[in-house]
Amino acid sequence: MHYAGIGLILILTIGLLHCADPRPPKIIKVLVGPIELASRQGFVNDFAGILDNSARQKLESDLDTLKRQVGIELVIVIVKSTGGYSLEDHSMEIARQWCLDCRLQTRGEILLDIAMKDQEFRFNVSKPLWTDLPNEEVEKFQQALELSFSGGEYSKGLIDVVSKISAKFAQRRY
Repeated sequence: MHYAGIGLILILTIGLLHCADPRPPKIIKVLVGPIELASRQGFVNDFAGILDNSARQKLESDLDTLKRQVGIELVIVIVKSTGGYSLEDHSMEIARQWCLDCRLQTRGEILLDIAMKDQEFRFNVSKPLWTDLPNEEVEKFQQALELSFSGGEYSKGLIDVVSKISAKFAQRRY
């Protein structure tokens, strides 16, 4: 009976080793204090320098129109890297430091946080917009961005997604 117990432990140990991911774990910094962020520049905050002036101006104009006509503020943040922090922590810290979810003059906010070197991006949608912009629709916008970004078409992808989001909310009466 004693040998059967040892055999079971050995089988379980081998099974666990076999199922273990052979890649080294990704080390993510624990958020112990505020992430240092640059000051907000407007609706488009390209700290990685990937957008040309015409794309930046087009996006700024479109996002200003979205805010004035519909009352929704969409902010784009492009950084080189999150500095080892998870993208979720990074985007939540942006929202907190820039007080994106505490503005009374908007009907809701959307933050698009893009980390170029990390090859990650994330949409954060404020609670008042959850019904109008459910996860399924956000996933469609993410897929469109992934397709453009994978081809190196950052400006085109951002302009197209902003246009689609604007069109979606222009259809609604607030």
